Amino acid sequence: MWCCRGTRTLVMKISKNEIKREAKKRGLPLFGDFIVLLKNDDVVSGVALDGAPSSTYIWTFVLPMYDDLSFLHMTLGERVSRCSAEVDCLALGLNEYHDKISGIKSAKGIIEYIDKNSLNSEYAKWTRLISAIRESDSENSLLKENNTFQSRAIFEKYSKLLSTYDAGGWAATQGLLDEWSIRTRSLLVDVPYNL
Repeated sequence: MWCCRGTRTLVMKISKNEIKREAKKRGLPLFGDFIVLLKNDDVVSGVALDGAPSSTYIWTFVLPMYDDLSFLHMTLGERVSRCSAEVDCLALGLNEYHDKISGIKSAKGIIEYIDKNSLNSEYAKWTRLISAIRESDSENSLLKENNTFQSRAIFEKYSKLLSTYDAGGWAATQGLLDEWSIRTRSLLVDVPYNL
């Protein structure tokens, strides 16, 4: 713990490593700066530690396992707390996770979360699209809608979905999401399944 001058008061900053030590004491599974509280076939979620230069923050996160993830991120989450000696920010993060994220266990749950919170980032739109494909039992017009993505990474994945659909139809498209899920699981191989 160290001190830094705020605009008017002395603030005790809690480091990311101190929070990690506390998480380990509580028996929480760490994956880098992420405390993974759920990992199943469709969802990985939990709380994340963000060590900015001026402060440490706790975020919630929820991600689809069927996206081709090479790293975890907080794009669909929200910042919960700024950590200080006066606040148990880990407890606040865990409570926020329990209240808002812990019930999300499927593609349908991710869609409902995105819609309920009016998330409209490019990643939210992408996640909603692949979640709808994952959830759907029958072919629909989702892939052929006017989906434009500025992010190169998302655009490349979207192009892969389209070419897979053109080559093999709806079943092949859903199969591609299964392939991506396997790759994401391999990223999280050290994280227990179905926590």
